[in-house]
Amino acid sequence: MERRDTAILFGAGILFVIVRLYIATLSSYPFFQGWNEGHYSLIAMGYFDHSLLLPERGGSINWAVPPFYSWLVFASFKLFGISEMSARLTSILGTILAIPFIYLLAKELYERNVAILSSLIFLFIPWVVHLSGRVQTDMVMTALMTASIACFVYAFNHKRSFLPFGILFGLALFTKQPSILILAIVAVWLILAVKRDERVLIMKKSIFPILIGLIPVLAYVLYHLLNGNANGVLQLVYGEGVHRTVPFSNLKNTLAGILAGISPLVLIFSLYEIYKSKNLKNILVLWLLVYGIFVLARTPPSHEYYILPLAVPSAILASKGIFSFRDALASEEKSRKRLGILVAIMVILSTIPVSYIFLSYTGDLGYTCTKDVISYLSTEKEEEIVLLNPGRYSPQLRWYSELSGSNIAVAGHLPNDLSSVSLADLRNLSGGIDASKIYLVIDGRGGLEEELEDAGYERVYACYYLTKLPSIFSNIYTGEESKRKYFEQHLSIYELK
Repeated sequence: MERRDTAILFGAGILFVIVRLYIATLSSYPFFQGWNEGHYSLIAMGYFDHSLLLPERGGSINWAVPPFYSWLVFASFKLFGISEMSARLTSILGTILAIPFIYLLAKELYERNVAILSSLIFLFIPWVVHLSGRVQTDMVMTALMTASIACFVYAFNHKRSFLPFGILFGLALFTKQPSILILAIVAVWLILAVKRDERVLIMKKSIFPILIGLIPVLAYVLYHLLNGNANGVLQLVYGEGVHRTVPFSNLKNTLAGILAGISPLVLIFSLYEIYKSKNLKNILVLWLLVYGIFVLARTPPSHEYYILPLAVPSAILASKGIFSFRDALASEEKSRKRLGILVAIMVILSTIPVSYIFLSYTGDLGYTCTKDVISYLSTEKEEEIVLLNPGRYSPQLRWYSELSGSNIAVAGHLPNDLSSVSLADLRNLSGGIDASKIYLVIDGRGGLEEELEDAGYERVYACYYLTKLPSIFSNIYTGEESKRKYFEQHLSIYELK
């Protein structure tokens, strides 16, 4: 990497870290995917008391994903202290990790100006802006996927060792299972773009590095098989690809998430480059096709963040598309340079309002209700407080309860669909709990608040997250249409005992 390129990307990376750290301070673990943030934070906190080979929460091992990401959160806790900022820092740094490998991949496929612009556009893509500050596996997985594929292309072009590719592939897989598609992307590219004799040679050279990279995964799996956890291992291996959702059942929201979350102009220039080059054997195009099919087929409702790894090939193709568009419209060198800069600025600026809307609708710009509820209840002097709440809030509330050292037990017990909960259900649940105080913590879904107030229950506290954005997208988060003009989310506390 040339000195000027290093200076540009280093400066952009520092600025991104500062801005994203600031945004991360604005919210607690919220309503949209805050469950994941609380979940991974609690698992990481648990490592202070037991083995790293036991990613437990509430006494149960988490078989949804491998443990590597929770190890990173634990390492961040050890270095910077136990806090939501320490946990969120893992994804911010994961984003920065991706930048040099995006540059490397784009430079190997095109040239350095495309590589610089690709890295900058990536930092502005709305899904990247949103997930770079969340305690979720996806940003780290995306960074490691990018690093693995970039190292493969570099090794292929320069006849170097494939060991970095194999190690990074193994770490990506140890972070989250969909990164197994790295092998599919590479395999399809070798079949379509490389001659048979060279293809066979590359495959032979890749086998040992891949096996080296798989050592952590295989060791973890073997440990649990030897300890009688075969069912859990099967869930780990097959759950993400087979059991999460019916194929293509969330197609509409996933397509909308691609259009908005990658950003319209980025997509337009990506498609322009694909059309202009007519090179469907390009590894970036194959990345979009292979991983895109998985995303469209296997993304469950409210899990549209599966889209994130598509941001990398989209950013690189869009960057190349900008230069191709420039060259097609301007013949003089000075005119080409001006047009290229103008279009690049336009594309980057077009992502900012989309990112603002994303951050607003997902609670990143000021939602603090989960933290505020625990802060309010922590002032109670009762010996034991039990919370009944929908499961979607349990990890967040439990995280803040443990972080504050309070005597609040987050029982959960309520389904996310509050319309199915009756007052009799609440009386039965609270009657079977031995505690000094029992509180109900709910949001505005299902009409339960109105039923409680009509029955004379007192709302002792409420915390609101208000926006000036229309509520037309509320059903994505709540499953029901909002009667309010503007999008809002809140939590209310009712005293049951």
